[in-house]
Amino acid sequence: MTDPARSEARPLRSIAAILLLSLFFAGALGRARVRPLWHDEVFTWHIARQPDGAAIWSALATGVDLNPPLYHLLVHQASRLTASDRLAVRLPAVAGFTAMLAGLGLFVARRCGVAAGAIAASVVALSGVGPYAYEGRPYGLVLGCAALALLAWQGATAATGWRRPLWLLTLTTSLAAALAAHYYAALILVPLAVGEAFRTSQRRRVDMTVVTAVTLPLAVFAALRPLIDVAREWMTGFWSPPSPGDAARAYAVLLAPLGTPLMVSLGLVAVVAALTRAGWLPPAHTPRGRPGMPGHELVALAVFAVLPAIGLLVAWTVTGAWHERYALPAILGLAGLAAVGVHASGTLALRTAAAVLVTALAAQAGLRAGDWFDMPRLPIAVALADRADGGSVLPVLASDGLTFVELAHAASPALAMRLSYGLKPPSIIAQTGTDTENRALQQLARLAPLRLERFEQFVDRHRQFFVIGRDSWVTEALVAADVPLRLVAAEGDLRLFVVRE
Repeated sequence: MTDPARSEARPLRSIAAILLLSLFFAGALGRARVRPLWHDEVFTWHIARQPDGAAIWSALATGVDLNPPLYHLLVHQASRLTASDRLAVRLPAVAGFTAMLAGLGLFVARRCGVAAGAIAASVVALSGVGPYAYEGRPYGLVLGCAALALLAWQGATAATGWRRPLWLLTLTTSLAAALAAHYYAALILVPLAVGEAFRTSQRRRVDMTVVTAVTLPLAVFAALRPLIDVAREWMTGFWSPPSPGDAARAYAVLLAPLGTPLMVSLGLVAVVAALTRAGWLPPAHTPRGRPGMPGHELVALAVFAVLPAIGLLVAWTVTGAWHERYALPAILGLAGLAAVGVHASGTLALRTAAAVLVTALAAQAGLRAGDWFDMPRLPIAVALADRADGGSVLPVLASDGLTFVELAHAASPALAMRLSYGLKPPSIIAQTGTDTENRALQQLARLAPLRLERFEQFVDRHRQFFVIGRDSWVTEALVAADVPLRLVAAEGDLRLFVVRE
């Protein structure tokens, strides 16, 4: 028999969830609007600005960006909706990340109730993946696809009738979109495959429609074969090879920002448990009508949680390239298991943890929404480079690729005309073991107005100039050659030198 009170509460809970997601979406867009584009996002922007999909594919075929084309295509469409390059580059990520919160929240809520779903979504948003909600790279989109695929797999294994084909279609589409956005999104298939294998062992028969829905998206890689071949060629000497300790660093990135809200929540749950054992509170019980998550779904969450280790194994054995952000979907497993664990602690602990985490999420989203009232910010390098002006017509040499790309994109036309980057000479490439920065900037210069020249030529051609950027081989090479430099200004890790004053 349906509880009238619970039936009346459902619309209110749905409205509250929609309002919270809307606040998060607005906050992420606000942050996206004011933050300057960083190095990788500038690449995204210039590729997406190509006139059509064929031109975007051709640009990617040069190796200027080693990601598949879906995110660039979405940014290309978003640029028609807004004149802001910052919003256009980041809108697909904001939408994908918000979809991820909704998808994971629903996945957990269907088994453990709304409070547990709110815990899972809040843990993700407050974790180290939070900033990827407004970064103009594929990670926010991949997270959204991963959560929707997880939700669709849950629906496909439980639904009957006309709903089942819709869930299967959503499962295949979500996985295909993820693979078309980032090659390492293939890791998402592993938890679903293992979870489905466990389900098969329990049922003692194979659900071929689900197996097909999970494996069919791999056909995307066949369509992307030309770009995959280009990426494989660039992997030789990749700037970020796998190394011992990368899995631990991935978990540190994911979990470190959770510190205060998570500790407060766990502390309150522990207090509730202690008071319950002491008899001061009624015995803990599972929320009515919510028996918990079935075994195959728990297995899938557990495998999601160990994706950093799986991804690192793939990097060591197959790709030779790794960064902790490739394993961001692991947060789905960590957050989902945390919510399931709190659900098992009883109703009071569940509601206590949900209240703390949702309040923290709302506060965070509200602060970000306040960015709509701020002026868009310029990169620190622009403010520092302004000190090199003051009527000066001296050329400016960026000491590192990150500073160069960000400064070239945001600088005034007058400063951009004087800004150059000195390509790494062969001796520096031999020391670092990678030339990917040189090659990527040379390809980007075909799409954007960038001034590149050989480092030695620049130094010989200009008697006096400024050097701006982070500590790098450039300043070391100048010092080694007894070229005099004087520090003019510093801001954070950026330095501005005048050479041969």
